Amino acid sequence: MRVDFKLRVLHRAVLSVALAMLAAGACAQTELAATTSATPPAPAVIAVGNGPAGMAFGPDGKRLYVTSNSDNTVAVIDVAVGQRMRDLGERPAKAVKDGCPDNFCRGMGATGIAIAADERHAYVSSMRPDSLAKLDLDSGHVDGVAKVQRFPQAVAISPDGARAYVLNVVANSVSVVDLATFRSLGKPIALSGGNAGNQPFGRPAALALSADGRRLFVTNGVAGAIDAFDTQTRAQVGTIADADAFDVAVEPGSGDLVALFRDGIAAYDANTLKPRQAAQYCRALTSYQFAFSPDGRLIAFSLPQENTVLVADRATGMLRAAYRTGEWPLALAFNPDGSRLAVLNASQAGSVSLFDVRDPGRLADYVAASGELFCRPAAQAAAQ
Repeated sequence: MRVDFKLRVLHRAVLSVALAMLAAGACAQTELAATTSATPPAPAVIAVGNGPAGMAFGPDGKRLYVTSNSDNTVAVIDVAVGQRMRDLGERPAKAVKDGCPDNFCRGMGATGIAIAADERHAYVSSMRPDSLAKLDLDSGHVDGVAKVQRFPQAVAISPDGARAYVLNVVANSVSVVDLATFRSLGKPIALSGGNAGNQPFGRPAALALSADGRRLFVTNGVAGAIDAFDTQTRAQVGTIADADAFDVAVEPGSGDLVALFRDGIAAYDANTLKPRQAAQYCRALTSYQFAFSPDGRLIAFSLPQENTVLVADRATGMLRAAYRTGEWPLALAFNPDGSRLAVLNASQAGSVSLFDVRDPGRLADYVAASGELFCRPAAQAAAQ
């Protein structure tokens, strides 16, 4: 596919970077051994609601909030104890016989989530149909509803906490919500290619904000591109064409836009969208979501078909950990200090796995059986 070609071109441009990464690999493994000398706590597995869809840590990392699409609730997890404390929200009315097996098929039910800086509210997409709900984290009640467009999912909060950007997956648009008035601001930002009503609801969809909040990046499955917008004017300022990305994130530190493709990841300058570097998987695998640690030193990938999560050193590309998870791991989140990694196991009877990142897990066995995650470019490709 065309993404593969794009990555090969990027590999030629960054051969020296890749070689340096590999040369540093032994040092990275030595550092890992040193930092994991203390015995980390055992991984915790916490049952959550049916059909879990999204999660977010609170600002201090003490609590993890997990949406349940089927139950239309948010589970509150005490991270230190590793226990689900309570469920918040409003359970849906009794399901009707409409041919859909679950809420996701209907385009409703709690999905995306973001937490306010003061941790008084959670902003939850689709808890009310085609809306963003303002959920009071003390009372557990919805005390504000902002209408958006069809089936909102991913939610991102601006760095100043003033606005929420909500990706409407079926409408193929982004709504902007003023968090002070809790009203949608103006017309939604329309993505190129038009309505996505003929696309599957379960397709990967993501958005990310630059560190200064001035750029918005959105995966556009209809156009097969990544669209970039100026958040002040809402004008489209660029696009990465032929980029069927599964996920996007802004890398801490560098501020680069990083996209997850079928065969690896690629980084782009967030202002110009020019390619900077890429890394290609050594073997065929499936990963739909990834996450950076807050300091940008680690990057985690969920492998749902293997019930595995891999953690790599961002600078070297070498694996640092391999964890056995629950069934069908998807969403990932590091806590604010980067010491814990939360994994959302998205089977119908879902759970969350919490790992201490000092623990390499089954790294040795994984590398022995499957090798490293990323490969350096072939010498002949670099010479072309």
